[in-house]
Amino acid sequence: MQLEIEWPKIVKAAGEADPCEFLEAKTRAYVGATEERFVKTFSRFIGGELYARNWEKPKPETPRARQVQPVKSRSQQNLEANMAKTWQYMTEEERARYSQGGLNAQQG
Repeated sequence: MQLEIEWPKIVKAAGEADPCEFLEAKTRAYVGATEERFVKTFSRFIGGELYARNWEKPKPETPRARQVQPVKSRSQQNLEANMAKTWQYMTEEERARYSQGGLNAQQG
């Protein structure tokens, strides 16, 4: 790890916190959470951290308003749109016949 090169990334990742404390906390977390047989060199650990690639902190999730009706599938939306078009081009007699019932009594 070349600290002079990596330092701007560390400062940016630390945000408003002290960069030295940020780096120390990352180091302590790494040492405490890693078994000896999996320990990488520190420079590989620091170089592989997300803060070296991801500058934006994760945004908190906002609860979305629930939809009153369930979302229709695309095929269902297409079917309804096609039925509405068909209904639009029907004559009054055909509409009356289909609205009373029968084999294909579907209305858009």
